[in-house]
Order: sequence, then C-alpha cells, then structure tokens
Amino acid sequence: MKSVFRKLVDFDVALSLIRQNVPIIHETEDVSIEEAVGRVSAADITSKRDNPPFNRATMDGFAVRSAEISGATESLPVKLTVEDDALIGEPQKILHSGKRCIRIATGSVIPLAADCVVPLEDCIDESDVVQVKVSLDRGKNIAEAGSDLPEGGLAVSAFNVIGPREIALLASLGVSQVPVTRRIKVAIFSTGNELVSNGKKYSQGKIYDSNSYMIQAELASYSIFQIDRMGILKDSRELLDRKLQDISKSHDVIILSGGSSAGNFDMVYGAIADLKPGIIFHGVMVKPGLPTVFGKSGSAVVIGLPGFPVSSYMVFKTLFLHALIRMSGCNSSHLLESIKLGRRLDLEIGKQNLIPVRIDRGEDMAYPVPGLSGSISRLPSTDGFVSIPGNTKYIEAGEQIGVHSWNSMPVSARATVSGNIDRWNLPLIRSISPGGTLYEKPDVEAIHSVIEGRIEAASLRVQESLDLKLALESIYGISIGFLDIHVASRYCLFPLSEGVEIPISHTLPLVERGAIINGPSLGFLRKISLRKDELNLFYSSMTKNAAHYNSKLPRAKKIEFVLRDGKGCLSMKHTHILDIVLSIPGSEIGNRIASLGWRKI
Repeated sequence: MKSVFRKLVDFDVALSLIRQNVPIIHETEDVSIEEAVGRVSAADITSKRDNPPFNRATMDGFAVRSAEISGATESLPVKLTVEDDALIGEPQKILHSGKRCIRIATGSVIPLAADCVVPLEDCIDESDVVQVKVSLDRGKNIAEAGSDLPEGGLAVSAFNVIGPREIALLASLGVSQVPVTRRIKVAIFSTGNELVSNGKKYSQGKIYDSNSYMIQAELASYSIFQIDRMGILKDSRELLDRKLQDISKSHDVIILSGGSSAGNFDMVYGAIADLKPGIIFHGVMVKPGLPTVFGKSGSAVVIGLPGFPVSSYMVFKTLFLHALIRMSGCNSSHLLESIKLGRRLDLEIGKQNLIPVRIDRGEDMAYPVPGLSGSISRLPSTDGFVSIPGNTKYIEAGEQIGVHSWNSMPVSARATVSGNIDRWNLPLIRSISPGGTLYEKPDVEAIHSVIEGRIEAASLRVQESLDLKLALESIYGISIGFLDIHVASRYCLFPLSEGVEIPISHTLPLVERGAIINGPSLGFLRKISLRKDELNLFYSSMTKNAAHYNSKLPRAKKIEFVLRDGKGCLSMKHTHILDIVLSIPGSEIGNRIASLGWRKI
C-alpha cells in the first residue's frame, strides 16, 4: 500500500468542516420526568394552569379585609373575631362581612373576600379574638395565582438541557412525560492486531486497549448518548469494510481509534474513503493528532482517531466532542481558566498545539506536563490542557494562558430569544427562531441581554402607543435607538357584561366589588407594559382582588374578558396590546423578521 496523506487541513478548517457535516437529530421520544435529567427537550412546554394555582398566604397570620384594619396602630389596634382556620391543603374558606378574620398558615388558600394577610408578629392573638396592630394594603403577604408562572406561560423551551430546576418546575405543573430528542447512537471500536481486550491474558508484543474505554467513559458523562463499545477490530480491510457498512445503518456515529495514519498497515482511512460520501478530511495541522480522519457513511458520522491514547483523547475533546453534543440540538463549551504559565512552553510552528498541564493552586500557576503521545500515565496527574496555535516558537513563563478543564464541558442551550413568551405569541417567536432556546425573562433583563449581545432578540408585551420607542426608553431607562423593533402580533381585550361590550374603564367599580372575571389569566394582563393610569388601576384591582375566585359572592356582576386578534378592532375604548420583538439589525433573527414582513416601528 502506498504511504500517503491527503491534503492536511488547518485546525480551524477541520472544526468548520465537522460542524457543517455533523447533522442535528430531530427524532424524538417521550420519557418520564424521572428519566429526563440531562436530556434535551424536543418541544416548547407551556403551563396549562396558573402556578401557584390559587392565591396563597406567604406568612402565618390572619387573613383579613384591608378596609377593616385601616388606621390600626400599636397604640390603637383593631379587634377582629376569628371565625375559622385556613390550613394548608384545605379547600378555600369564606370570610364573612363584619369585623372578622380567619387564622391562616403559610401556603394556604386565601379565603374568599380576604385581600391581605397580617403576620402573627403584628397581632395580639387572644384565641377567639385578635388585635391587629398595623394597617396593610390589599395584596400584602399574598402570592397571587400565576405570579410564578401564569397559565399559558413558557415553562421549558425546546432545545433546553433538562436539569433538576426544570424537573422541579415541570413536576409542580403536574407534567409527568416530557418529549426529548432521542439519544445519539454511538459505536466505538479500537483497531489493531496488537490490541488485547481488558481482562484477557497478556503476551509479549501486545498492549491492552484503553482508547475505547476512554472514549466510552467520556461520552457516558452525557445523558444524550447511547453508547455501544464494540471491542477490537483486527487489521483486516475486509472486516473493517463490512463493519463500517453494517454499523452505519444502525448508529449515528462510529468512532475508531488506531490505523488512521498512512502506513502500510493503517487501513482505517482507506476504508472510510470507500464509503459514500467518504472522507471529508484526512490529516489535521495539530500536535498531537496529525493523522485524524473524518468522514461519513450516508448520514452516519465516521471518526478515525490516532491510536496513541493522549493524542486520541485530546483530539476527540477539541475537534469532535462539541459537534457530537450539538447533534442533540444544544451547545457545549470548555470551562476556560485564565492562569499564569509556570514554565516556558515550547510550540511547534504551523500547528495547533495541544498540551496537558498541571495546575498548582498554591502558586496559581499552570505547568506543562511533557511526554509522548502514548504516555497515558501522565493524564491523571493533569488538570486540563492548552490549545494554542503555533504562531511563535514558545510562550515565556509568567504569561497568561487559557487552560481547558478536563472535567468541565457544560452542555447548554442555544439561547436566542427571551422576554415575554407564552402560548399566545409562541408560534410567532418560533417562526423567527426555529432552532433556538427561548427563555421567559423580565422585560428589562431581556432588553439588556440583547444590548449586551447575549441573545439575538427580546419579546415584550406592551400597551399600544403612538411613540412606542420613546415610551420604552422612558420606562426602562435604556437607549434602544440602535435596535430594530417589529410588531409580532396585536390583540384587543374586550370586556363583556351580559353579552354587551363595555369600556374597560367602566369595569373598575365591578372589579372592586369582587366580580367574576373570565378570560386571559391575570399573569397575561400583569405583563402588559406602558399602562395608562386608568388601566394601571384596573389591572391592579383585578390582580389584588383575585376576582376570578369570588364565584360565591352574592350579587357579583359577571364580566367576561375576550382576547381577540387586533385586526379590525379599532375602538379605543378597549385595551390594545402588542407583542413586539427587539432585535439587532443584521442578525440572523433580524434578517428572518425582515423576510416575514412584520411591521417595523
């Protein structure tokens, strides 16, 4: 066999070719939330109910009507009769009219007609009677229904790595099954006549296989992989050809180590070359790891790693692991620590230099650990490695270098849009970010994230205004003149009383008396910015009275709120609401918005 390398590619070119040719897996499966940790969510999950599902007390104390304790002080307390106890887990109690209260525990449902909770320390508890020593506003010490996550709110985004925090939220919403990206199927082989499987009897000239165990152990750190370590392949071209053809039909990734060079007994690159489409590159300007091979068999990715363990491990970590994690729809990154170099570091010109290092925490210095590519015993004594282009012959001791930790490659979501995202605007947001992770965030945080370049766009829900950009800058105190603002959707909120539309401003007295409110959740209304004074008072009254719980109040006037598409709804006696998207001009999302023809403000 003729000894020949194909054209060597630069390290950065190799990274780019890998990224272009490693596909993202779109197949999904449903798993229980117990099995979902570390998996990648495959769908946007919104809340089917308010969380918390009812107004609840945040203090032990007494549920009262704020009007009954108006003017109470320590020297002039207000005396109330304790008519009942509201305990955790019990159905909602009713607070009757008059100078009455209900003893309540933290987490209990706020009784009907009560609008605040007086803490125990602000009362003199005399068993059947309590003396209240403070005056409180409505809503004090009450967690409103939907204040954590309103009905329809985005709980977990697609393409999000599910961790303990996401599990806790999903469990609190009653979710038991989660759609996730299916596991990436990886087959691992070691090649070479000299290899012996672990546990087999040793004979002279042989070496124990370590690479397949090493790569398996690395991938086992991530729940997104289904790993099949298939042992050792002898140096037989016929056997290698057959295995690659068969395994590529059942697996997404095939990883081989050894036999990737261009010697007479190195057969891996030739076998990959015969696949369709075959070799993408053979040989990378990197030390160690020059003979690395990358190819494909149909849609299956085929990776040929060098046989020497240190070379194999560092090439796999730097060139391939990020791309394999990305197959699940998310990102990963090495934890990079900036630290001073403790000893001069010699480099090879023209190549990417991968060098293991040990960190001395007492000195706060990083020391290169010398050795050959096959010297695997040095790896356990190191803390990470440096990846440095060979632009100079050496780096002097005392200079700052970036050390990649062996153990820290966090898998993370590819965040693109944050802000107000719920079931009303989710389809539109997905149309501009079909593959990104979405996050429900407060308005100001979302805007800052766009300005600082951490995400590509922010979604806000606002009251319609003639000079919206000026109003936004006034409210948030942030200059957004350089951002594009597009209208994603428009709604009108119509109050109906006995089937007749009425101006929103006329509903306030009804809400104050505890009317029944149906329609969009209070969480939806609470997120509307740029409120006019009368609307601010209206939303505040709705929120603090929790009027949609007052179904048992006598003579309550029923009001139904209807949320409609804003097209054609021109009457200004109703609330006009906009979903707007702030984006960086020229960004991928910005260009997608422009192509959709959304109205620009």
